[in-house]
Amino acid sequence: MALSGAELVQLARAKGSSAAVEPLLGRSVSVALEVPGLLVGRMANLAGRDRTPAEGWLQGRLSLTGSPASPQLRGQFQLRDVAREQKRLGNADLYVEANSARSCAKGPPPCATAS
Repeated sequence: MALSGAELVQLARAKGSSAAVEPLLGRSVSVALEVPGLLVGRMANLAGRDRTPAEGWLQGRLSLTGSPASPQLRGQFQLRDVAREQKRLGNADLYVEANSARSCAKGPPPCATAS
């Protein structure tokens, strides 16, 4: 989704007004994230931690298409060879698919439950 500088200024001035946001909801969106192979243990080291909580390989992809009013999200990730302190923990697969938008502007989301 591309926004011009004028549109960004207009949105900032409107402070989240639905009248300012509504014309943007029909524009198409396309975002793709590819993770060809990321060593998980390195992320903790890059974050400044001395000890690595776990090690393994993360790979996968995530794509967002459609429009802000009607998004389509799909993704698949694999975490392989997870180990901690030389103890093998295994593998994990994650699949994500979503195809609707929910508005929480007037209260809690419909999926929220009270206990």
